[in-house]
Amino acid sequence: SLGRESFARRTGAVFDPLSPAESAARLTLDVLLNRTRLERMNRASLADSSLPSASTVLRALVERTWQMDRENGARGAVQRIVASQVLNRLYPLAIDSRASSDLRAQALAELSELQRWLERVSGSREDKDWKQFLELARFDIRRYMARPGDFDPTPPPVAPPGSPIGGG
Repeated sequence: SLGRESFARRTGAVFDPLSPAESAARLTLDVLLNRTRLERMNRASLADSSLPSASTVLRALVERTWQMDRENGARGAVQRIVASQVLNRLYPLAIDSRASSDLRAQALAELSELQRWLERVSGSREDKDWKQFLELARFDIRRYMARPGDFDPTPPPVAPPGSPIGGG
């Protein structure tokens, strides 16, 4: 049976080898895309233009998860999981009523740019898994843009509690 130290699974009782990658992406994005952290980055970049803004971070995340060379097989599956997590974090950030209008606009701009990029690559030759994934992303972004408040992205899995084995 699954204990509390097991990763959430989409495969039932069988170990899901992609769940640790999905949890790691979630934990990383929790920090990188923390609303108050992004707001502080925007304020700091206003005072010192050599510092990155939230827009810089969002652009880099999209470029390095969506717009990089795509792998096949297990590596490709992990790339798609991470890219999906980034996209699913941009949606709520763009409509977060606690966020400044600048931050919401930056998140929306990245969603719009990603949508344009997805339309440009729609005819490119991809393997079946990538082709289907990119089509789903186009579909989801169109749905989100039509009704942002009603869109509910797939929630990320919850990581097991506590420190890693040997880490505490």
